[in-house]
Amino acid sequence: MDLILQELLIEPWRIPVIITSAAGIYLGFLVSPKIFGTRVLMSLTASAAPVWAHSDRCRP
Repeated sequence: MDLILQELLIEPWRIPVIITSAAGIYLGFLVSPKIFGTRVLMSLTASAAPVWAHSDRCRP
């Protein structure tokens, strides 16, 4: 039983990290249509979006 609880419980120092990450992801999705435009984002699939974002950052 202790092993199960140890695996399921979260360490207290991780709570603010998770909340901050979730807020960052939410704000990223909220701001990205304003930066890139909705038509560009609508044309991307879920698998193409990270590749497109990565290749855009790697250009000289």
